[in-house]
Parts: sequence; structure tokens; C-alpha cells
Amino acid sequence: MQPHLAQSLRHWFPDIKIIILLRNPVQRTISDFYQRQNISDPTFTQTLDGVTHIDLAKVDVIADQLYTDLKTGVSWLQCLLKQQTIVQTDISLNLARNLAFSQYIRYFPQWFEQFPREQILVLPSEDLFQNPPATLQQIYTFLGLEHHRLPEYRNLNPRQYNAISPEFNQQLTEYFRPYNQQLEDYLGQNFNW
Repeated sequence: MQPHLAQSLRHWFPDIKIIILLRNPVQRTISDFYQRQNISDPTFTQTLDGVTHIDLAKVDVIADQLYTDLKTGVSWLQCLLKQQTIVQTDISLNLARNLAFSQYIRYFPQWFEQFPREQILVLPSEDLFQNPPATLQQIYTFLGLEHHRLPEYRNLNPRQYNAISPEFNQQLTEYFRPYNQQLEDYLGQNFNW
């Protein structure tokens, strides 16, 4: 998301290999929301319990502004600071940043404009969670390294939070559908989110 990051990396490290793990955008959004809650002001006590839908028109306005800012050179950090001015009692506005950053197709082109496809490996994080040995084999092969089987594969950063309502999950799944389809078409890869 950092403006000109891909261009800078290409300048300094033209042969770098890049590994990108993408999480289901609905799950990433919800996880990011609760992570923000964990590190935010203690008065930030909203949860998603009982939320069945949000105003996506508000979300799209904020998402468009975020990406416009990033394209014009505003830093990712400045965008985050700008978003902290959002009234925290409006759940739609509060989730806008999380939803915007889960629209992966919006920031992929800058990477492929700078690096050839063979230098970028894109994997769904669900593959890593569900089958770490096979996913690591893909990574080792991509990096040109010998495969090393580990004695165990543990998630060292598990977090628990309440599941969102089925209605809200469906709304977010539908919201991300066109972005996910564009991403799959762009990468020539299916994620089945």
C-alpha cells in the first residue's frame, strides 16, 4: 500500500523474490477490525456482535479517498492517521478502512508493473494454515531452496474473536465478489472466497 514502494524495491533490489499471502478478505477485514480494537484507545469498545449489515456507500467513499490519496503520494501512515478522525460510533465508517485494505486488486498492479511475474508468488493464506508442508514446499521451490520438513507447524499468532452474523458475512462476501473476481482474472489464479 505504500506509494512507490514497488518502484523503490525494484530500483534497489531488482532481482528480489516477493511472496504475498492473501487472506480471505472478509476474514482479514474482521481480524483487522478486532486488531485495531486491541491496540486502539480504550474507549473504542465497538464489536461486531449483532451487526447484520453496514452502509457500504459510506465505505466506498472512504475507500476511494484512501486509494486516491495513496496514488497521489500520501503515505500509508498518513492515510491511517487521517482515518482516525472517523467518528467511532458509526460502525460503517469504522469498518471502511478495513474493507478498503482488503480490496487487493487495487494495489496489485503497481507490483506487476515493476516486477516480472516469475519474481512474485501469490498464495492464499488458507493454504498455509490448512497444509503448511505443501505450501512451504511451493515457497522453497519458488526461492530455489532445498525443502526442509519441520518437526511441527504451529500458528504462533492465534487470535480469538466472535464470529459475525450470517447476514453480515453474506453482505461482505457479496461486497468483495467483484474485487475478488477482478483479482482472480488479473492473476489467473482462483481463490474461491
